[in-house]
Amino acid sequence: MGRIIGDFPDAIGGMDGLSWGTDVSGRAQGYQFGLVVRFRDAAAAEAYQVHPRHQDLVQWIRARGGQVLAFDFPTPDHAGPR
Repeated sequence: MGRIIGDFPDAIGGMDGLSWGTDVSGRAQGYQFGLVVRFRDAAAAEAYQVHPRHQDLVQWIRARGGQVLAFDFPTPDHAGPR
């Protein structure tokens, strides 16, 4: 998985930050991995969703019987209009 995710910032672009890891607490309700991506703006987040590298990750997860749980939320420095 790290091989797929490691070059996301260079391959996909539009990211201010990227973190990922394996659950170590046992409280993830069956999920094993977490991925947090901070995007520069909403357009970058939308481009990420359909980018082939992101889709490779989705397929890698699904090929192993995994599910993807995603949710998006604004951060204080990228909150946009209210």
